[in-house]
Amino acid sequence: PSGAGWCPGDEVALCHFTDSVLEGRVLPHMKSDDTLATDGPGSSPSAFPGVLELVGKTFGALAVEPVAAGQAEVLLFLYAPWCSHSLNFVPLWHKLVAGLEAAASPSRSADDQLPAA
Repeated sequence: PSGAGWCPGDEVALCHFTDSVLEGRVLPHMKSDDTLATDGPGSSPSAFPGVLELVGKTFGALAVEPVAAGQAEVLLFLYAPWCSHSLNFVPLWHKLVAGLEAAASPSRSADDQLPAA
């Protein structure tokens, strides 16, 4: 439909759409679950210490605002719960988180800061 978005080859429509976004006439939209599944099939694969899983409604308050205020640093892993490639990366993500936490801990020696791959 005219004005609803952009199609390849229609640069004028892209300019109108971009202007509408920048002027606040088009509201942001995130394709996301409203809440997280907590258990059972399809539940969150990131239930892991040091990992905070976000959805569209919580992303701003729990990630963007603390970073913008200088209160946090965020390493973001975006995944699709239906995508096998994304889900296969989850164990590596957990190892990375464990390694970062170990590196930040003053009680560990330099030799045991990162887990074996």
